[in-house]
Amino acid sequence: MGQEVSEDQTKLVDDLDVKDEAERLLKEVEVTIKEVQETKFYAKLTRQMRNKVIFKRNLERVLGGNSQLQMVIYALGSMEFNFDSQYQLAIALLLRQDFAEWIGGIEVFDPRLSPADIIALNELGCEVLLINEYCTRKVNRPTLFFMPYTVLCLVGNLLGSNWCPSQINQMIVLTNRISDTVPMLKRSKKFKDTLGYMKAISKYAKEVQIKANYGSSVANVFYDFAWHFYDVDPPVDMDMLLCGKVRRRGRSQLLEVLHLVECLKENKVFDAFEVDSDESDERDDYRTLKDLAEESFNEAFSRKKIYQDRNDWSYFYGVYRGPRKYRLSSSPPPKGWVKLNISGRGCDEHNRGGFSGICRNEHNEQILVYYGCLENVDKLAADVEALKHGMRLLRKYSPVKNLIVEGDNLCLMRWLNRRLDAPPRKVQGSKEILRILKSFKLVSYHVYEEANSDANYLSNKGALSGNKWYGWCSLKSSTDDRSKRTRSRKSR
Repeated sequence: MGQEVSEDQTKLVDDLDVKDEAERLLKEVEVTIKEVQETKFYAKLTRQMRNKVIFKRNLERVLGGNSQLQMVIYALGSMEFNFDSQYQLAIALLLRQDFAEWIGGIEVFDPRLSPADIIALNELGCEVLLINEYCTRKVNRPTLFFMPYTVLCLVGNLLGSNWCPSQINQMIVLTNRISDTVPMLKRSKKFKDTLGYMKAISKYAKEVQIKANYGSSVANVFYDFAWHFYDVDPPVDMDMLLCGKVRRRGRSQLLEVLHLVECLKENKVFDAFEVDSDESDERDDYRTLKDLAEESFNEAFSRKKIYQDRNDWSYFYGVYRGPRKYRLSSSPPPKGWVKLNISGRGCDEHNRGGFSGICRNEHNEQILVYYGCLENVDKLAADVEALKHGMRLLRKYSPVKNLIVEGDNLCLMRWLNRRLDAPPRKVQGSKEILRILKSFKLVSYHVYEEANSDANYLSNKGALSGNKWYGWCSLKSSTDDRSKRTRSRKSR
């Protein structure tokens, strides 16, 4: 009989897993920061902040006699379960780094932050807020609110909580263009109060749009973003800008929300009441995101008819970060699929580079293995060669239609999922890869080195193989119907 695991032992394992996941998240955020830093989008953003007169003028007005802004991030989401959240955090961290003269500390709140997210954010120098403010922060100093997603009820709460010139004039809101949201709200009965605030403040608002090529992958994460400044003359009675119903109903609801926040801060017991929201309470929990990530991760392998004809899964696997169990250990592919694990090793002072790939079927049987040596390559270029080599070999074999590609190079997996515009110098032959990939129903995702250990072993072996590549395959060739098993050794 097996020994029963105690609750304390289970908790210890869970705690160790959380700390380990946080360390891996930190590494991914570091990679993401470098990716974003090299994009045209970030170059245009920083150029605008340094050179655009209207931006600088409004920033100076908001700062007044203060030297720095406090940054508050709402609606970031979870970095553990969503890659877009990593990109959005990377922007905030880069702004703090590159504009340290006017951006100070960063505070973050999202009810969907996981324990690993919280540890990683603290390590990155961010303060994680433990109380849900429902976006009712009263501004008493110049504050930049960064809202990667425009949660409409929260925008209404933020405006309503600072509905006087002395407060709203100290706010900058970085989010999707609010002016584009107003026409949509007019068709909805759900956000009348939010619409009332937006319409009332519109003539005192200045939007400075962040113009970028939104065909690029990173820019799409920040689609239609703008800086929002507010400049209301001190004598203006802002309550009179609102229609009577919004003024009465909106103020009453805000007082209830503010009372709730104060009770939470003081750990008081309070009566439950409804808070106007476009999200159900069920969604406000990282465990729900974990379930969603699990569901999304497996959608490509579903037997549902709706998914049978879909060949492009780059959106799902480019956005949703697979659950830890799939990233930490290797498993056979689902029925009807084959899985290709690729690995590349860059050159160093003493060793050549190497590449490799191992393809397995649903029974976990190896059906294709190859490895070889490379000269003058870094890790990314070696991984690209491993992928390209595998694609060329698999294209020859007719049985392979549904393909999973796993690798431990985050940049390459993001490029395959169209979340990264790969530098041309790094991806020689990228057009060939994309052309061949159209032959398959493709799913690609990033895994940890532990799940890619066999391929990593072979890429190290390939680096020592001399000017050769080796491979064998047990599939049928598309040009030869006879079943065969071949072993090849070719000079490169």
